[in-house]
Amino acid sequence: MNGNRKLDEREMKILSQAMAVSLFAGIVYEIIVIICKLVKKGSIKFVITEISILGVMLFGAICFYIVTSEYVDKSGWSKEYKRSKRFLLDERQKKHITESLASGAFFGYFYTLFVIIFKFIRDKGFKNTYLEIGLIFIMLIVLDLYHMKAKEFNLPKTVTGKILSTGSSAEEKIIRYKNYLLDSLIISIIFIPIDIIAKRRLLPISSELLYYSASFLFRLILFFIINLIKGEYSIKCYNKYYSHLLDEEERN
Repeated sequence: MNGNRKLDEREMKILSQAMAVSLFAGIVYEIIVIICKLVKKGSIKFVITEISILGVMLFGAICFYIVTSEYVDKSGWSKEYKRSKRFLLDERQKKHITESLASGAFFGYFYTLFVIIFKFIRDKGFKNTYLEIGLIFIMLIVLDLYHMKAKEFNLPKTVTGKILSTGSSAEEKIIRYKNYLLDSLIISIIFIPIDIIAKRRLLPISSELLYYSASFLFRLILFFIINLIKGEYSIKCYNKYYSHLLDEEERN
């Protein structure tokens, strides 16, 4: 047993819907930032980054919709409109639109990460990336809130995106712990070049080698503890919720 599980159809639907909602949150956030900057600075050159992020989001959603539209049956639209004078979408069409919006969020998210990395390397620090970091946080928060509202839990995943098993056996727990450690290891390694470029010191250690070793070990332990607590708590809530549903079904 490898301990991995794939998203089922319901979970995929909720994920697409959550990403679609996060796209709207991101668009609203960027529009507010653009308006505030224009009022304060008075020039379009100060909002080029925000406009480009907004453009990538909308362009990604529109492109996905156009490219995949040939696989969606739209024959019912015209018939329904003639009969009721309203555009009514069936489930496949709603799913297509939701997935298109989710794709816009996906493209916007990774483009924003690219902007953050570019600015960090250029400026040797995060001082000019706070608004972009804020956008990612807003989208992730909306994503989590939507999952919570839908009673869908953010289960721990492997570094390749596969959801880990929610079982309580020793074998399944060991697999999850290994993935928590691997995830923490990757994040800790990513922070090494960031520390070098930014030339920042989180620990009062004069030796370069000793400092980076201690900093790496500190982050590794910290992120492992965070992943462990967050992942196991999500699994506990997930198992409790679905166990309650099964109990109700048996009583009925």
